[in-house]
Amino acid sequence: MREFTTKELEAAQKAILSTIHKNEKVKVTLSQVQPSRTSQIAMISRNLRALYIASALITRELDKDFSNNYSKEELEEALQIIPSFIQNIEKVKPKFREGTSQHTLAIRRIEAFYIASALIGRDLGL
Repeated sequence: MREFTTKELEAAQKAILSTIHKNEKVKVTLSQVQPSRTSQIAMISRNLRALYIASALITRELDKDFSNNYSKEELEEALQIIPSFIQNIEKVKPKFREGTSQHTLAIRRIEAFYIASALIGRDLGL
């Protein structure tokens, strides 16, 4: 696995935290507006767990603290979820004109998820 610069890690952390915030808002809205949407709420909760792990691993990397606070199962689940974020962003990215804020955000999020995947993979010994 290649080493990431502090700048890359900080940008990735910012993108991951933005995604966490967005998903937390969606979860609250779904819970309040449509409590019957339990499968969607469960999916968002699962996605949030993966995002929290990604954020924690990036923070750990920035702090140069290489302890592991997650089980193998948690890391494996996160590693399965992260590629779906990348795929979803890749699908919508062509709709955004280059140079727009949406296009820039999509690129930053994709890069952040690749970094998160690499860090999770490292923890799993892949």
